[in-house]
Amino acid sequence: MKRRGKKILFKIFFPLFLISLLALIYFGLKLEPFLVKNIVVTTDYDPAENKELVKILENYRGQNIFLVNEKELVERLKSKDIKIKEVKVLREFPGKILVNIEKRQALAAISSGNNFFLVDKEGLVFGEEQQVSGIPVLSFGEANEQIGLQNIGIGSRIDERNKNVLVILDSLKGKEEVQSVTVMEGEIQMRLRGETLVLFSATSEVNTKINALQMILTRFRIEGRKPSKIDLKFEKPVVTF
Repeated sequence: MKRRGKKILFKIFFPLFLISLLALIYFGLKLEPFLVKNIVVTTDYDPAENKELVKILENYRGQNIFLVNEKELVERLKSKDIKIKEVKVLREFPGKILVNIEKRQALAAISSGNNFFLVDKEGLVFGEEQQVSGIPVLSFGEANEQIGLQNIGIGSRIDERNKNVLVILDSLKGKEEVQSVTVMEGEIQMRLRGETLVLFSATSEVNTKINALQMILTRFRIEGRKPSKIDLKFEKPVVTF
């Protein structure tokens, strides 16, 4: 009888216990300390440029901080604007979400018609401007146009076969002022400030050539001389004055 009585009590009180527990969890999640009150965004990118981003972030205000899916928020933000390269989301108690948005940086500008398309170091075209300054202008010779431009537009990419030009520009960024780059069949022609022309192979490994170029430029700056052309396509650099 005692065992049977215990079973009856268990059947009565266990559902009540579960209901009470669920109610406690439900109302506990709505307690003020667990609700998102502040969303702090740190970035060099202005989210106000894209109202969809602001809307997405504001939708998380008032939600329970434990229920915020960080990975989902990152993907939602990145999918709304191609200019966004990386997003990091952190939860900070009580009730704060920290969002860091990293903007894509233009490595070069491709001239097309009256506009310029911005391309980053990954070869992704992510923006279009009427005027550009402070970055080199990238163009392609006729023989290489199809594999270089690929019907250029926002979201398109420079062909993998032209990755050398991206490696060169990224390596020299902040070190040498590159004014323009032209990719020809088998050759990369780069014009530096001061009108020095530098030639690279479009297909061979270029990292050692980049190091050689910087050593050559440093040496001649110390000597007070300015080369008119530096040809790095061969085993040994050919310098012309």
